[in-house]
Amino acid sequence: MKSIFNIHYSFILFVLLLLFSGYINYVCIFFYILFVHEIGHIFFIKIFHYKIKRISLFPLGGNIETNIGILIPSRQLFLISIAGILFQSFLFFLIPESSSVNYQVFKMLNLSLILYNSIPIYPADGYKILLSLFENIFSYKTTILLMNTISFLALFLFFYYTKSVLLFVFLYMMNVRAVFYFPYYFHQFLLERYLYKNNYKSKVKVKSLKGIYKSKENYIKCGEEYQHENIVLRHYFEGN
Repeated sequence: MKSIFNIHYSFILFVLLLLFSGYINYVCIFFYILFVHEIGHIFFIKIFHYKIKRISLFPLGGNIETNIGILIPSRQLFLISIAGILFQSFLFFLIPESSSVNYQVFKMLNLSLILYNSIPIYPADGYKILLSLFENIFSYKTTILLMNTISFLALFLFFYYTKSVLLFVFLYMMNVRAVFYFPYYFHQFLLERYLYKNNYKSKVKVKSLKGIYKSKENYIKCGEEYQHENIVLRHYFEGN
């Protein structure tokens, strides 16, 4: 049976660097915090009945691959994304404060990971949290373009304050890849709107497919009339 757990080579190098530097307590505490963080995500993923395909570990966190599609409701995306940060925050109340070295290490690592995951840099949790809020306000395409801009700005600010070259390069390449593949993701978004019929509370009129909203029922302008998105998407994908 194929394991759902995957450890990225950068995570192994990160752990080995800490071990050879004599920071065994850092490794143990980091694993504990990371475990609690991912449990937070997994808890809500299961609450909303999604399936987990793979769990990958990276130097500053993990990545959980699921069957969650682009059309996941904004409320669910928000709760799943913020859950890791919330579970980490609970640790400050569960673990008694002390002057011990291990507690100071825990406090420093936990706070650092909370701050990192709160930054709206793709693919950190902060990015997804802000994404879930913006997609209720802007069209899907505008939301992604805005989030890409914010992500790059946050990334350069992050590098300015941390001076972490390796992490900057790693995140920069991921962001460039996300921008490069945006046309594919947008086509995937339209395809999911076509294949999966969902009920939305609010309705909106838009000028074209490029302006449709994720969290609303769209009526698209065709000539002098507005057609329901189902009709326009069927014509777009079936050509009739």
